[in-house]
Amino acid sequence: MEQLENAFEPGSICHQEYLAIKNIYESWQLDNRLFTISEESADDIKMEEILTKQEQARVQKAKKDFFVIASLGQNFIKHGRAGKPHLKTVRVDTKTGKLWWDDQSFYLQDVTEIKRGKHTKVFDGVSVHRADPRVCFSIVTPLRTLDLQASSFNEREMWVEGLTRLQMKLLDDTHFDHKNLDSQDQFLTICQQGRNLTKWSSKALPSTKLIMV
Repeated sequence: MEQLENAFEPGSICHQEYLAIKNIYESWQLDNRLFTISEESADDIKMEEILTKQEQARVQKAKKDFFVIASLGQNFIKHGRAGKPHLKTVRVDTKTGKLWWDDQSFYLQDVTEIKRGKHTKVFDGVSVHRADPRVCFSIVTPLRTLDLQASSFNEREMWVEGLTRLQMKLLDDTHFDHKNLDSQDQFLTICQQGRNLTKWSSKALPSTKLIMV
């Protein structure tokens, strides 16, 4: 381009025509580059939308799978403070938040933390060879910890995420606003059925109590 420009005498008609053609060409290059960038951005947005929809579908499927499996029960290796680990079936009532195994239970509303890996006193004494931290998790309450070993990483993640979402939902449902109730009858029904609430005492550890009016 520069060599061609030097071939014309500055100020001549040929030189002026050349500059006009050069400006048109440079404008076309700029428009083409902007169009290409716009196309690439559109592709990125489409891909992001696809990934977002896939993630939403995965989350929805995981929710359904967890609710079904948790209601029926899942086998875990339960680690305790004393004795050997045992295979236990853990179940969750997804309506009330009650989680139980054998004759023991607690409510998700009382859970203070759900920990991935091996970060409790019970797991401190368990070697990596006996339990891979990638498949372990602990459900912590003010009174105890439930330390479980899943059969796979995906199984652990399904339970950790599922329990966390369910706990948040249950806590939101517990803190209802009576102003938003459809009718007085609905409020009376809730009072008669009762609500599981955490009872705090200055002399004892907090505990779950069913409160009815």
